[in-house]
Amino acid sequence: MQVSPSSATGAVRGAGRGFVHSRLFEVLARAGFVSRGLVYGIIGILAFRLAAGAGGKITNQQGALHTVAQQPFGKFALTLVAIGLGGYSMWRLFRALIGHGPEGADHGIDRLGAAASGLFYGLMCFAAVRILMGSGSGSSPKSSCRTRRPSRWGLR
Repeated sequence: MQVSPSSATGAVRGAGRGFVHSRLFEVLARAGFVSRGLVYGIIGILAFRLAAGAGGKITNQQGALHTVAQQPFGKFALTLVAIGLGGYSMWRLFRALIGHGPEGADHGIDRLGAAASGLFYGLMCFAAVRILMGSGSGSSPKSSCRTRRPSRWGLR
């Protein structure tokens, strides 16, 4: 039996829509929002402590991930953050591919923004996994968790 490209595309799109509406996908996307909030919350707390003279440090998203890893139960928490960031990334990438969410159709710029956001948070998930595996961004844990300048604030 020969399958036409248009029917194959329709089948893949239908399967994607089915997955997007699944309970697993919803849980991963929601965990992603929590993880994203946690990362930016840590950056905010560290910036506030620095401004208040309480010994905080300027950091970026990867520095926030290192901060999570250094806390009690940090590896466990960072594992949950990595899963959440992966879920958020997947949600944004599916949104870019399928082209609409529950509120209606997305236009080209919305889809492009979703793709960029999905790739960015996918890289953050990868960074969290690297930290968990001990490779971080330096040769030792101390050198990989040094003070960093903020790269971009307020990413979507």
